Amino acid sequence: MFVFISGGVLAARLATAAPRRGGLILGLYYGGTGYGIVVSSILVPVTMCSVPHGWQSAWFALAAACAVCTLFSRGAARSIDAPGAAIASAPGGAVRQWTTWQRYGLALGGYGLFGVGYIGYMTFIVALLRSEDMSQGVVSAFYIALGVATIASARIWSRFLDHACGGLALATFNALLGLATLMPALFAHPVAAAISGVIFGSTFLSAVASTTAFVRHNLPSDEWTCGISAFTIVFAVGQIAGPIAIGWVSDNVSLTRGLVYSSAVLLVGALLAACQRPLDRHA
Repeated sequence: MFVFISGGVLAARLATAAPRRGGLILGLYYGGTGYGIVVSSILVPVTMCSVPHGWQSAWFALAAACAVCTLFSRGAARSIDAPGAAIASAPGGAVRQWTTWQRYGLALGGYGLFGVGYIGYMTFIVALLRSEDMSQGVVSAFYIALGVATIASARIWSRFLDHACGGLALATFNALLGLATLMPALFAHPVAAAISGVIFGSTFLSAVASTTAFVRHNLPSDEWTCGISAFTIVFAVGQIAGPIAIGWVSDNVSLTRGLVYSSAVLLVGALLAACQRPLDRHA
């Protein structure tokens, strides 16, 4: 959560410093997760051991990779200007923040449902692929394709994020994610899984970027931390609720039914986000 909030604020400030590339900068920040997905897809099979608790060596390898990435990101974070005065120092700030949260409640609701639906896919897709007798190579290729698509998403959606000031961007991404989540539930084939992974990878972190873009477009800079925190909180709640609810369905009915429900949640989230209008900063 702290990484999402602090990194999102830094990315938003950097995007404001270069407004013509704002959408690309936000996409690059969130799309950077794709590099982690690709590295993990390669690193984990190589470092796993065929002994009891053999997964531990893979976890240590991932921790080492995270430490190296942290060293690189530390210098980049220090190069961005420190944020301005805290919102808490402004008279009446708390009342204004609460009013603002209410004004973008539809976007918050759409993002919370994104958290529920997307995490259901990410949690159970590997179990579904294995239940359909797909090999380890197919599963690894699926995650590599998903990661590469995530990296490419920054370029794909940068202009869209620059111009979508209301909830249209989040609605679009939720709808595409709903489609991607439904595909492997309907078609038990490696090609369908690959297409699903590419669509999912090219949109799921762009949905996160869209909320930071929404905050940047609609809120004063001294409210960015508050706005990004609000989105991150509902996202976290969704990520907690998703595996519980979708997991219950998957255990008691089937994995495919769990993905169908995840897709339905994402589509409802798309509908909520589509109803969100741009905010008047002076209201």
